Amino acid sequence: MRASPEPMFFSLSDSLDLPVFFKENNLSFSLKAEPPKKQIIRCYDTFDWRGWNKKCALIISRRKLILLDLDSGNELCSVPLGKTPQRFFPKDIAEAETASRLQNLSKLRAFIHFGSVETESRTWRVLDENRKTVASLTLLSILPSKEQKTPEFRCYARLTPVRGYPKELENLAASLRTSPEYSQEGTFRSVYTSILETLGIVPACYSSKPYVKLKPDNSIQDSARELLLSTLEVIRANES
Repeated sequence: MRASPEPMFFSLSDSLDLPVFFKENNLSFSLKAEPPKKQIIRCYDTFDWRGWNKKCALIISRRKLILLDLDSGNELCSVPLGKTPQRFFPKDIAEAETASRLQNLSKLRAFIHFGSVETESRTWRVLDENRKTVASLTLLSILPSKEQKTPEFRCYARLTPVRGYPKELENLAASLRTSPEYSQEGTFRSVYTSILETLGIVPACYSSKPYVKLKPDNSIQDSARELLLSTLEVIRANES
């Protein structure tokens, strides 16, 4: 079976008005808008980032547990949930495929809720001159948290192809790159990293080994204190 082309991601300014941009640039495509959506995305991983390290992102949104490919953002599996847990083990998931995939990420570690962000998405179907859908285009805005004193909006475009229209996809991508609001091209990993940064989290920052650079002129007591404090940091990281 021929693989479908991967979606493309772009960093953009939230001031970009896509319908106006298409009209002003005389693009040979039209847009059909879908209703905008706001949702809470709750991020999970083990304390030692086993999901991230295996190129997966685990979220809960709209009472559904979703495992995503960290590069493409494509859904690998999902399962409805009756509640939103603070932590859970793979064995707690009744659906077999999802439980199996989670066990492949971590058999013993619990998946812990790191934090939640609010997002807003606006999606358009991209139509060609024959009114056929050749792609979908979604603008995802990561809304600032209540703790942020200065609101900072981060916006990403996801261009999702329809099989059989590779030329149209490239034309659309080339047009977006000409926008003054265009910043850079990336993957879903860059979007998810921004979500974690909004929460004040640096992904894969955990190490099980204490790191201490001892000074040659330190006393034995000072060196021992630094070693113990560094070990205490690891203990606290493992506490939850």
